[in-house]
Amino acid sequence: MTTLLPSNFSQAFLVNADVYYAQGLVTRALDDMYCEMWLPYRMIYRALRPLFIAHDRRFNEELRRGTSLFIANAFFTKSIYEAWGIRVDGVIHPPLDTNFFRPATSRPSGGLRPDLRGQGDGVLGHKEGG
Repeated sequence: MTTLLPSNFSQAFLVNADVYYAQGLVTRALDDMYCEMWLPYRMIYRALRPLFIAHDRRFNEELRRGTSLFIANAFFTKSIYEAWGIRVDGVIHPPLDTNFFRPATSRPSGGLRPDLRGQGDGVLGHKEGG
């Protein structure tokens, strides 16, 4: 009998594993939160962002090397890793109770609220590599 060793510590530990369930890059999440950060945190993050990206990239490349099967939680997430040259073996969407979680509108992918449009792209954007 084969025993699989899955791992996912939200990128807290670098471990070898049979399966890694990739949920996204830390720096990408920080970029998305940038406009909501307290001003001193924004200044620190902006100054140190190139170092965070370099570490995030190295960390994820090492995760890939130490993992037999690298699975993303969405095709969008897969595209983010692949933009960094990290091979993703497949996508398994997280389970979702569609009886409980339903769109509040008939057009759920209508975009951001008008007061949030452009905030994710203007200051830092999502340029790969820094």
